[in-house]
Amino acid sequence: MSQLFVAQIVLPKLGNNGESLESAHAFIRQSLCKHFGGFTALDSFGGWIDPDSGVEYLEAGITYQTGMADTAENAELLRVIAIEAGIMAQQLAMAVTLPNRAFEILTIAQEESRNAEA
Repeated sequence: MSQLFVAQIVLPKLGNNGESLESAHAFIRQSLCKHFGGFTALDSFGGWIDPDSGVEYLEAGITYQTGMADTAENAELLRVIAIEAGIMAQQLAMAVTLPNRAFEILTIAQEESRNAEA
């Protein structure tokens, strides 16, 4: 068996207007089970500052962890899962940690246009 590394996807608990994101959370859970055999879900809390307005946003989230081999295919699949969940949750961006420990912020609009061109 190849060595496994922890990879992560973070999704807010609630949408931008306080709406439930259960369908996006269920999608992440089901996808991680299907492709990587399981997950651990951890309560998390994070924030960011809008570079245009300077407004600080703080929100509770769930960090989904899974174990996977450090391959380009697994990293890309994790990105695809995060982008799809981000679209479902109407997020501007999604945070992922890849199995090589690289942290990425995936901008949903950029990823959607990149996928449309492919």
